Amino acid sequence: MTTQPSSTLAPGAWYALVLVALTNAMSLLDRQILAILAPAIKADLKIGDAEMGLLYGTVFALFYALMGIPIAMAADRFNRVAIMAICIAVWSLMTALCGFASSFVFLLIARIGVAIGEAGGTPPSNSIIADYFKPRSRANALGIFAMGVTIGGALASGFG
Repeated sequence: MTTQPSSTLAPGAWYALVLVALTNAMSLLDRQILAILAPAIKADLKIGDAEMGLLYGTVFALFYALMGIPIAMAADRFNRVAIMAICIAVWSLMTALCGFASSFVFLLIARIGVAIGEAGGTPPSNSIIADYFKPRSRANALGIFAMGVTIGGALASGFG
């Protein structure tokens, strides 16, 4: 019986890493685009700085942080890929609803949904990376995953 060298990665490791890194990038792009479009949103909905601060600050951060905990617990117990798929579907649906918002309350509720969906990105991604990458190469993989934040910020600046 032959054994694999310790540096060999699980099949599909790079593919999985690219997908979770792109998800991470899109998450930050989504967060930044609202800030970039703030002047137009404020004018369209006739809201002020305080309401905009709630939309991409306090309320978003609160729901993102709080929902990350039960989602992380679920990622430890259930199918991580399915959890990510559900969260990305929620995030996508709620992002689309943001485009239909005709009032502050509508947009606020949609942004809460976006925060809940986005909260399902990082915890399962870290677990997926741990599934595919051995401890010797995991830090490198996590660094590539974290680069998604920088890529997402750059994309937001370019597209915004």
